[in-house]
Amino acid sequence: MYNRENYGNVKHETLDSLDRYATGGVPPGGFLTAVLENNLMESQGRADLQNRLTLYDITKYVYNEMPMGCHGKAGIVEEWCKEIRLQKEAEEFTHSMTTSEEECQKCDVPDCDVRKAEYAWKEGD
Repeated sequence: MYNRENYGNVKHETLDSLDRYATGGVPPGGFLTAVLENNLMESQGRADLQNRLTLYDITKYVYNEMPMGCHGKAGIVEEWCKEIRLQKEAEEFTHSMTTSEEECQKCDVPDCDVRKAEYAWKEGD
């Protein structure tokens, strides 16, 4: 999702985990949580060899490519994941209340097939 050109030494799995966290609110593992929460000692202790060798590039990626509100202080990972979940729930609720069955069949909102069943039930009343 984010610009990865300048971060070729960082493992793809590490960048993928950061992207899932930033965009989907998926909690990262202990190493990346420590990085995101600015805990140098913890991040060094939890890093595998490749992540330890590329920690500088990982922190550059976090700082330069990720949203500012998702890193930088203790407890931020839990806060960010909760905020993303709430945003997704609000989007899904708004979608379910404002979208017709025909529009819903064409959309890309996660779990929209659940709403299709809700529309079918509502129309049966």
